[in-house]
Amino acid sequence: MVNHHVGRLCSLFTLTPYDHWRRHHAIHHGDWNNIDSRGRLSDIYSDCTTVCEYYKMSPVERIV
Repeated sequence: MVNHHVGRLCSLFTLTPYDHWRRHHAIHHGDWNNIDSRGRLSDIYSDCTTVCEYYKMSPVERIV
């Protein structure tokens, strides 16, 4: 309950609607680094790379 009050207070300073952020943040954590859902672009931070894929990349690809 306290988290919701703090979230709503913070939303006033960040100009981010708390309920909207909370919903999308929950989706992000529910699907984060799910290899089966890569490439959907619904969450740009969730496209992970396996160790095998990483080792196959060139040094430039690893940085980018």
